[in-house]
Amino acid sequence: MKRVIPFAKAALVVVPLVVVGCSTTAAEGEGEGDPVGEGEGEGEGEGEGTVTWYADVLSVARQRCMQCHVAGGIGPMDFGAEENVDVLGPAITGEVAAGTMPPWMPSAACGDRRYLGDLSLADDEKALFAAWAAGGWLLGDVSDDPGGSLPTLPVLASVSDTLDAGADYTARNDLADEYRCFLLDPGNAQAEHLIGYEIRPGAASVVHHVILFKADRTAALARDAEDPADFGWQCFGASDVDGSTMEDTLAAWAPGAGATKFPEGTGLALAESEVLVMQVHYNTEAVVVVPPDRTQVLLQYATGPVVEAMMVPVIDDDLSIAPGATGHQEGITIPSPVTADIYGVLPHMHALGQRITVSAAGDCLVDIPAWDFHWQSSYFFTDGAVRVPQLASISVDCTYDNDTTEVVRFGEGTSDEMCLAYFYFVPNP
Repeated sequence: MKRVIPFAKAALVVVPLVVVGCSTTAAEGEGEGDPVGEGEGEGEGEGEGTVTWYADVLSVARQRCMQCHVAGGIGPMDFGAEENVDVLGPAITGEVAAGTMPPWMPSAACGDRRYLGDLSLADDEKALFAAWAAGGWLLGDVSDDPGGSLPTLPVLASVSDTLDAGADYTARNDLADEYRCFLLDPGNAQAEHLIGYEIRPGAASVVHHVILFKADRTAALARDAEDPADFGWQCFGASDVDGSTMEDTLAAWAPGAGATKFPEGTGLALAESEVLVMQVHYNTEAVVVVPPDRTQVLLQYATGPVVEAMMVPVIDDDLSIAPGATGHQEGITIPSPVTADIYGVLPHMHALGQRITVSAAGDCLVDIPAWDFHWQSSYFFTDGAVRVPQLASISVDCTYDNDTTEVVRFGEGTSDEMCLAYFYFVPNP
């Protein structure tokens, strides 16, 4: 059931956004199309106009897929290894045809909205993969490769601080997904404004996502000391530090993303009494031996005055999803408290979520028609801020399928659900 409430019941937080990169799960399209082996082999059945991996498809894959699908990357197959492409061509084209790879979740029909870091394939690129499949996934000759390098990821203009957990951590191999928090203390002598960050995974093959939270130093140290024999602590949703919530989110990262620079002239406040809690999502499905990880966080602080960006988390915390329900809808609408320039949004649900749509002043800001908890992201608008007048409606609409035997309500646990979106904005007087 959708609720309409006054803004007084919605909290204000400060949070940045990030874009998401690439896949960690094996392609779901295996077996689709013609059986592997029909038309295979270098040069077999090739003729003028024939699409091959080396001559045509590889150059697109370098730009769209191979930030992750490389040796040691989070993607389960190395597209640089010919034997992988030779066997898994049908899986690759099946995923492209289904729209699940590259993993770009927003609908292009959302008011023709475009976002920074868009990984989606253009129509001609999709047609190229389809033609490769129709021709039997021919490899062609390696000498036909036009060459080219992987995309250059953004970097910070300057680095104010580099932090890590202080030691290596090896994720558990008995869990496909592990969420672990580590305390990072910048030890700032004064309040700072964060204007950019970069995440560098220590073990790229297992680090699926990273989320940074801010927390009170004393409370975070107490949480870290609860189990002296263990390194870090298990966490999900938020940092699990006393007094902290998801509203203390600062930053996020996923494979394929470089440094994130916040909109020019804006920054996020970090008090001298606050530390960072780094939540690392480890996914170990694609590895046999789990490597040790020591992920680094690079921070860029403002050296001059900035406007403090704000983030309104519009939250429907009155969820009630009946057992076995399908297509169950929840949502919330509030009036914008001020005239705001919104630069981006971060929608969020848990594992039962099917769709989430975020809108403001009657305009669609983002629509995720096939929600996937493993591919949640933040979305900055390519054309800059969207102005939302004071008192204009801001809405978050969520759809769920509850395949459990329990009523599911709002909460931060793995068996709970959420319906919310953060709005990164600057008030416009």
